Amino acid sequence: MLKIEPVSQIAPRLVSSLYTEALLMMDESRSYFEAEQLAERDALGPVARVAFACESLRVTTRLMHVVAWLMARRMPTQARLSDAGACMSPLPVMNPSEDTHLALLPPMGQQIVRASMDLYERVRRLDEEAQDDELPLSRVSQARSLMQRLQRVY
Repeated sequence: MLKIEPVSQIAPRLVSSLYTEALLMMDESRSYFEAEQLAERDALGPVARVAFACESLRVTTRLMHVVAWLMARRMPTQARLSDAGACMSPLPVMNPSEDTHLALLPPMGQQIVRASMDLYERVRRLDEEAQDDELPLSRVSQARSLMQRLQRVY
């Protein structure tokens, strides 16, 4: 009889793909918020400049949390098991950016902020699935359950 057990491992290819996306987004946001758009930022009013700076920090923090979470899942299984408490902690909760602040940003800034929120939400959903101990093996596809059984045996 097939034993029903928790499934919390995320596909390594998905983690790698999200990690690459997060790194590219970090580079894009850094170049936008730091140097590329100085003239655009300087043309903003005082309130909009503060919103620009705040959203820059939020994007950086959001992406750093995502990258750290993904890096922990990219570690070899043995390293994760030896220090599971530190490596497998859940993704920190971050509130989304407010629409009133986003409206003050230039279009490119709004796009970067929204993209970072989208990536964070996708990783947050993965984190919830990984933390969910109630996910039975029967809800996993037949092919995936077979692969997992083969990995346990070999």
